[in-house]
Amino acid sequence: MDQHKVIFSKLDWENPQSDVRYRKYRSGGKRLRLVVFDKSFEEQYWCLTGHIGLVIKGEIEIDFNGNVVHYEAGNAIFILPGEAHKHKVKAVSDQAIIFLVEDVNDES
Repeated sequence: MDQHKVIFSKLDWENPQSDVRYRKYRSGGKRLRLVVFDKSFEEQYWCLTGHIGLVIKGEIEIDFNGNVVHYEAGNAIFILPGEAHKHKVKAVSDQAIIFLVEDVNDES
């Protein structure tokens, strides 16, 4: 894969659980993920990771410690890392597809 072009269709799917899957590419301390959520997906634990991304298809809700924000296709996601921005994602539509950019260290 060229360092300036990521072809997600050539990357393997990873399935951390039955109702979510993603393809990822990592380089230079950044991780790109194409994530597909099924409607049954609801994050169980608070996420402290920062995310920048775009909802490509469908709808999700992100709970920021009791403040629920609705996102639909075309909406951008901008979440800073850390406890003050902890969040949980829930799929609202039958399927939601999002693209994310995340900072990672060499061990992630």
